[in-house]
Amino acid sequence: MNRQYIFWGHSDPPHCEWHIIPNTPEDRATAIQAGATAFSTVSFSAPPEKGKPEPTRFGDLILDFDSKDDPKTAIMELIYFVEWLISEYDVNPRFLQYWISGGKGCHLLIPARMFGGEEGDPLLPCIHEKMVHEINEGGHMPLSRCIDMSMYPMGKGKLLRIENVRRRNGRYKIPVLWDELTKMPMDDLLALTATPRQVELADTHIPQQSESLTDLFLHCQVAVHAGSSSRTQTRGVEAVEKECTFIRHCRDDAVTLSEPEWYAMITNLAVLGPVGRELIHSYSRVLTLVIPLKKQTKKSVMLWRGVP
Repeated sequence: MNRQYIFWGHSDPPHCEWHIIPNTPEDRATAIQAGATAFSTVSFSAPPEKGKPEPTRFGDLILDFDSKDDPKTAIMELIYFVEWLISEYDVNPRFLQYWISGGKGCHLLIPARMFGGEEGDPLLPCIHEKMVHEINEGGHMPLSRCIDMSMYPMGKGKLLRIENVRRRNGRYKIPVLWDELTKMPMDDLLALTATPRQVELADTHIPQQSESLTDLFLHCQVAVHAGSSSRTQTRGVEAVEKECTFIRHCRDDAVTLSEPEWYAMITNLAVLGPVGRELIHSYSRVLTLVIPLKKQTKKSVMLWRGVP
């Protein structure tokens, strides 16, 4: 596997500078010794930098359930959410991972292998956000109002507290099992955060893949990239109209355009995809009003009508 990178920092204020390190167990351990209390929720094929192509991002789908009023509410809503995954997405809950945060709520991790996301994606946080939204809105009403949707930014990502590292309130984020979540009294669950603990996990390195969850991932991946492409095309059209004297001439003087100019305008705007094609139609409507149909060549009529 090619080298990946991850950020570490501090989850409690004041938040200090983020540090980037190779994403290896040894480097993570060194970061914790240096004072790290949180790692970024995604890793990167290369350090993300403004003005450069987005690196591929890798990571499991992580949800943060928070309730300012009562952490028990957040825990109950996590349970409802997982029960929906079980019934609607055929997910085995013992392949998921759970933590009581020691603060306002709890965390849930859905392994990337469970939905075919191991290869990562440059827009992975946006895909994760859409997946969470689609699942949460799948019923007649939202499954949870405690999900922190700020967990899925682009850029450097989001820092998430490390388990078994002491919080300022003296408690710890600790792992728990599904059977503990669903069978232990809430007060006993919360009491577990007083000390660090380990749990014996199922074979989380080989989780059962959910066909329904995989379909959802692919659907959200396509939708996110289509939206990104559309935004890019829109910015491209705006830039062309602003910077290109010829295109401004086609827009402002559409009534008097010659047929060769019209062809040139179509050629230039067609490369901008659906947004560019809409602009072609917009400019051409004016032109066809003033050019009698009998004077339009067969090629020009086909060009205008045939722009997909």
